[in-house]
Amino acid sequence: MFKTAQKWQSVYVNESEKSLANGIGAMCYGCELVLPSLFQKLLTLIRFHFPNILEDGLAYLRIHVFVDVEHGDILSSIADSICRQDDKKTIDVMTSLQHVKEASDNFWAEAILQTSALVNDIETTKSL
Repeated sequence: MFKTAQKWQSVYVNESEKSLANGIGAMCYGCELVLPSLFQKLLTLIRFHFPNILEDGLAYLRIHVFVDVEHGDILSSIADSICRQDDKKTIDVMTSLQHVKEASDNFWAEAILQTSALVNDIETTKSL
C-alpha cells in the first residue's frame, strides 16, 4: 500500500508542477475540501474507541478540521478566478482533479484489499 500512497502523493506534486490551474485543482478539490469532514469523523471514531487518548496526539487532526476549511475556501476562490479567465484553465483544473481521483481510487481499492486480507487472517486465527 505504501507504493500506492506514494503514487497518490506524486500526482499532487506532478499536477502542481504543470501549472497553477492544475495545482489548484488537485489541492483544492482533491484535498482541502475533503479533509475536514474526514478528519472530523476520524476524531470522533478515535475518541470513541480510545477514550483515554491524550488530546495532544490528536492535535494534527483537530487543527486541520478547521484550517483546511479556510484553505479550501481560499483555493476555491482562486480556482474560480482562474477558470473565469480561460476555458483551458478550467479544463486543466478538471483534468488534475480526475488524476487525483484515479490515484485516490487506486489507493482506497488497495487499502480495502489489504484490510480484507487482515480481517480474514484474524478470523482464521480465532477459529484455530
